[in-house]
Amino acid sequence: MYNATVAYSVIGVYLLGVCAAGMWGAWKHQQGFRHTSKKVQEHYVAGAGLATVAWFFTMSASLFSGYTVSGIVAEAYNLGWVATRWIPAGVGVYMGFLFMAPRLHALGKSRGYVTISEFLFDRYLPPSGAPWVAHVLRLVSFFALQLPIFTYLITQFQAMGTEVRTFTGGQISATTAVLVAAAILLVCDLLGGMRAVAYTDVLQGVVLFVGSIIFLVVQKTELGGLPDAAQFYRDPANAAAPNVALMQNIPPSSTIVAYWDFVFKTSIAATMFPHLSARLFAAKDAAVMRRGMATMNFSFFVVQLSSMITGWVAISALAGPLPKGTSVFSAVLTKVAAQGVGQTVLAALLLASAVCAMMSTADSALLAFSSMWVRDLFKPYLRKHASEGQQIWFGRLMSVIGLAIGVMLGLFTIEKGVPNLTGLFSLQNT
Repeated sequence: MYNATVAYSVIGVYLLGVCAAGMWGAWKHQQGFRHTSKKVQEHYVAGAGLATVAWFFTMSASLFSGYTVSGIVAEAYNLGWVATRWIPAGVGVYMGFLFMAPRLHALGKSRGYVTISEFLFDRYLPPSGAPWVAHVLRLVSFFALQLPIFTYLITQFQAMGTEVRTFTGGQISATTAVLVAAAILLVCDLLGGMRAVAYTDVLQGVVLFVGSIIFLVVQKTELGGLPDAAQFYRDPANAAAPNVALMQNIPPSSTIVAYWDFVFKTSIAATMFPHLSARLFAAKDAAVMRRGMATMNFSFFVVQLSSMITGWVAISALAGPLPKGTSVFSAVLTKVAAQGVGQTVLAALLLASAVCAMMSTADSALLAFSSMWVRDLFKPYLRKHASEGQQIWFGRLMSVIGLAIGVMLGLFTIEKGVPNLTGLFSLQNT
């Protein structure tokens, strides 16, 4: 058993850091409010003024969700080499953004877009189409995009609750972990909008990248890494061990077809996810996006590859079936933490990096959910003459409602075990 006091202290310091970054963002947000009449745009896209560092980290941290840490590790453990599909899919997403981003950013800056549905509405107004077509497309896209928003929220809370519960051996329940995270997210969303989210994403992104690199080292020094895992796979005595056959055999043709189907669907679908497209409207200028995206393609080979290697090494390091509801990632962390105080600090830091990925995506999804209700339904159809202040307060109300639904559904999926993370992401891509 590891030193729980050390582990909890590391995680506690991380949470305090997130709160401090969020409060700094909220203060900057309130300053922006006092100096602009476009309060809705300031709240939801930081007044279209995010610079390179903040934009890069908020985009990266929002994309690397809880699935990156919890789901991909489980995929690599349960599916073997098939988990590599995430790297070409991730690169494909940013290739899609390279085509979309310049035009969407330019239109967003000139017309004040906050959501992707606003672009669709303007695109099909006369003379491009009939007015009713533009309205139908806006409403259809509004309701259709609620699905990825909620699957993202549910995925983050499910992953967060499962990881913390597994790592602490049940001393911190999944419910407690989810509720604490939800409270922090809500405060950042209500008080600081996009600026608070982006500033916390900088901290969370740094921890996530550093944690991913550290774990590549820890897997080798503490668990033997891929060389020892390869020896384990080749040993005939381990042929019947869980998932070893996946690492020895070429996948069947149906799996290969499904692999590339996933890559293409993800590359197309993710470019429309509301919390990611909102970042295109939040960038200060086109140069910020170019620099950010040029760097992001390399990030997949750091963060996601580290998660895959964790899953492959876990096959040999854990060498046995895991109890139902146990996270592969946290099971590996527990094994590392049990080897000493230094290893406990590293394991806790790695758990914090996992929580980073989950919280950064959840707060982005919540903000996108709120903005869609304000700009795609409330202002154009329910209260056309609503003031900027009324729109902000309605958005805050929807944030509370959306978060409550996300938390309840997340806790439900943890308790029932279905759908799992893979099932949720597949649903999101449909």
